[in-house]
Amino acid sequence: MRDPRKYITVLIIIHVAVMLSLLLVAVNFGPSVETVKKDAKTLLLTDDGYYRLAGEFVGGGSLLHNRIGPGIPLIYSTIYLFPERYHSYVRLGLAVLFNIGTIMILWMISRNFLSIKEYFVGSLFIILNPVFMHWTFKSAPDSYLAFFIVLFTFFLLRSYDKDHPYMNFFIASVILLCSIFIRPSVLLIPPVLILFGIFMRNKKLLSHAFLLFGVCIIGFSINAKICSANYENKAVGYTTGVGSFIRNTYLLDNIIRTGRFDKGLKENPDVNVQVLANNMYDAWEENYFKDNPKSGGIRTLANFIIDNPGLVLRKIYLNPVFVFTLAARQAESYFNLFVTIISLVFTFLGIHYTTKDTKFWIIAGIIVGYLLLFIIVHAYCRYSVGVLPLLYVFAGKGLLETVESIRKKSNNTLIPTQGNI
Repeated sequence: MRDPRKYITVLIIIHVAVMLSLLLVAVNFGPSVETVKKDAKTLLLTDDGYYRLAGEFVGGGSLLHNRIGPGIPLIYSTIYLFPERYHSYVRLGLAVLFNIGTIMILWMISRNFLSIKEYFVGSLFIILNPVFMHWTFKSAPDSYLAFFIVLFTFFLLRSYDKDHPYMNFFIASVILLCSIFIRPSVLLIPPVLILFGIFMRNKKLLSHAFLLFGVCIIGFSINAKICSANYENKAVGYTTGVGSFIRNTYLLDNIIRTGRFDKGLKENPDVNVQVLANNMYDAWEENYFKDNPKSGGIRTLANFIIDNPGLVLRKIYLNPVFVFTLAARQAESYFNLFVTIISLVFTFLGIHYTTKDTKFWIIAGIIVGYLLLFIIVHAYCRYSVGVLPLLYVFAGKGLLETVESIRKKSNNTLIPTQGNI
């Protein structure tokens, strides 16, 4: 089976089969559904509000000032083309459809570094990853963001080929801008690429990164105005990231205090670490702005860091783990940790065996820049989904190289030396 299309087809079949299996289990058994007191249909449709906003938009409502970007509600508006009884399944189908696009584009990126077998095995690490499966099933924005990030990466890498470099870079810039309206998670990608361009002394990468940084600033400014809600404190509102930074600091403090490796379920507030963190944040916000009523976002953030250096430092060194593992339940968090350790071991081995060129370092910069935002601001396992495809695809090379190395050592051990004959 040397034809890449056959490998990709098998991956798509496996992914669709896994999602259908999860749907059947949730509908017919669903212990997790029972835990949150919702049936599968309700859980798939109303767990995050995007579906509701899409419905309001289709009915003539506005996508402005809802604290979230318009990207996902616009995508979900297509759900309303179907009868309501099918909406839950259409929503899941949309997430799977975007994942199929991600799988296909990922091969066009991977063939710069990997064989088709290495890509195939690496893709299995992705589509069978519990975090990737969970948040595809829940149709979180991250699956859609992953699609836009791999599409952006594909066109950015193509801009380093001889054919139509300027047009490919323009397309990459437009895609990056569009991704901001899903969620502004790409803001630190250009600064990291700038650093990579400086260390590599690559003028083209440096100029591209500065231009992309300008695109991000423009996109973030527009998105902030679209999202801003009148009832928010503008200094620590949802769109500034300051409130998320402080909430996450208290969240990790409470995880350490309680020893609970999870965020907790909304339906169980008595053991919900996030609820404890929110209470601490609310008390801090009330006291701080009572004494500093005119404090802006930057000043507020600086004062919080100065007053809580230990908590902030602990947050920074724990978040690289939590961004891949932290879930609503302890068992899920520990399972994610186990899978993450295995996946990252083979990923780093694969990266070790991969030839490093400009295109590789661009991918590395995109991965680091994306994760860095969440490591700084707020870490939760679903946020890693955006770059899991770009990262874990290298695990296939790591696994196959490891197996080949073990096989060679075994063969050498079995071959007798001349002195033993």
